[in-house]
Amino acid sequence: MDHLFEILERSALRFKDATAAQIQDGNGWRRLTYNQLHDSSELLARAFKAKGFGEGASIAILSENRPEWAIGFFSILRAGCVVVPIDKLLKKNEVQNILEKSETRAIVTSKNFLPVLAQIPLNIPVLCFDEGDSNISTLSKGIEEGAKAPALGQIVSKSDDTAVMIFTSGTTGDPKGVMLSHRNFLSDVQSFAKIFHAEFLHSQFLSILPLNHTFELTGGFLAPLLGGGTITYQDSLKPIQILEAMKKTGTEIMLTVPAFLSLLHHQILRQLSPGQKKKLDTALKLSSFFPFQFFRRWLFKEVHERFGGNLWCLVSGGAPLSGEIQDFFEKLGFVVLQGYGLTETSPVLTVNPLHRPRKNSVGRPIPGVEIKIDAPEGEKEGEILAKGENVMKGYYKNETATKEVMKDGYFCTGDIGYFDKDEYLHITGRLKNLIVSSSGKKIFPEEIEYKLQNLPYVKEVCVIGRKVASDEDVTAVVIPDRDKLVQDKVPHGEEKTILWEEIKKVNLIMAEYKRVKDLILWDGEFPKTTTMKVKRKELQQMLQAKLDGSLNL
Repeated sequence: MDHLFEILERSALRFKDATAAQIQDGNGWRRLTYNQLHDSSELLARAFKAKGFGEGASIAILSENRPEWAIGFFSILRAGCVVVPIDKLLKKNEVQNILEKSETRAIVTSKNFLPVLAQIPLNIPVLCFDEGDSNISTLSKGIEEGAKAPALGQIVSKSDDTAVMIFTSGTTGDPKGVMLSHRNFLSDVQSFAKIFHAEFLHSQFLSILPLNHTFELTGGFLAPLLGGGTITYQDSLKPIQILEAMKKTGTEIMLTVPAFLSLLHHQILRQLSPGQKKKLDTALKLSSFFPFQFFRRWLFKEVHERFGGNLWCLVSGGAPLSGEIQDFFEKLGFVVLQGYGLTETSPVLTVNPLHRPRKNSVGRPIPGVEIKIDAPEGEKEGEILAKGENVMKGYYKNETATKEVMKDGYFCTGDIGYFDKDEYLHITGRLKNLIVSSSGKKIFPEEIEYKLQNLPYVKEVCVIGRKVASDEDVTAVVIPDRDKLVQDKVPHGEEKTILWEEIKKVNLIMAEYKRVKDLILWDGEFPKTTTMKVKRKELQQMLQAKLDGSLNL
């Protein structure tokens, strides 16, 4: 295959009337079969061509996850154009900035985002998935127009042509547009097909991560469509609603992020009485002695029934996954696979083998990917460099930024890590998050967060560096587990004292320069991306405003 649309062409021939994508709509379901997805995409592509959108024209998609997103995506590609997926959480000025930077010629959206677009001076056509405003073209009208337009003929785009342009930042600064080709994505997707058996991709997938992120776009969208899987879209991240969706659809596989697994872990434990927790601890200990999935699933049958009874695999990416969290779900009888990648690498670079996953590791390089560690002489830990057909073409109209991240044909990830003796990759930190002490010592906040996140009364934690005189102090910003504090009858006003005592225990087992110097309790939620990553810089700015007294939190 040389073009992403060929995935859909082949699957439509193989799987025909099987459901490709679905979403609950009121009391019923809105479904697209493989044939319907293919035919609708083909017709809408004809409409795009008839309107004069030539090869390489950028067309944006601003929408929540839904089956129609797939039609928009494949129709843009079939027309020879470039998809520009936009984060649904971005503000008006951020959306406008991306539209301008990408030189977008048209935008496909849903009714939920029409108010945002109405505030932007657009001189480009808008196509809405939903019926309603008679002044705006709709998906159904576009398909009707396509039926009257000339046929498209053979695909003429080349495998190295840009297929998708994803912006790493939507701010008013200088966002970088990552140009990813058909070849980039196909190399990643075809590697999945080599790593996992056919039944893995031919499964019921539940999609909770945004499609404008390459992790979901590649692993939770293109890969299942290649294998004839069914994708169910679930817009809510509330565990109760996700569990309900799993029951209704018989979900077998879900791509997720560590923050969600931590939330789910917390949710499971908080619902248990002290007696039930004691029984759970006993069962978990028993499970550790019998590492057989069939036994563990039988032992925790009630838990699996809450997940619909069919869920067996959780694929985690986007950030390091706590070994304790992974261990918890594995003992319950789930397979937990952690992987690693970046937007610039389409995104997957490594993944844990299905039958040999390793805790605290992001796995081994996928077929076709070469990884080396750029470490100082005599050391095994250094920056992770990657090479492969999945590495981006470059940043759109930003040759300087492109050259900055390429070194002798390798992409410089900005992540720090090392290989263990069995060639499993371990991530230890990220360069841009680095805290440097006055003595020049380098401190990776992720390492400290890993040690703090499972302490009693810690719901979430983010470690940052705060400038104090000439030094940069390691500061732990903690969202306390209020429910646990109340349950354990911790007096109001003593929360910080209790938490600090726990942190001091961790400090004792760390090098002095890595020790937490200050603790700040945070009310509410941390600012996060759509994949639940904490926005560290934004948190630091909010924290400074709070300390200055200009922000009431």
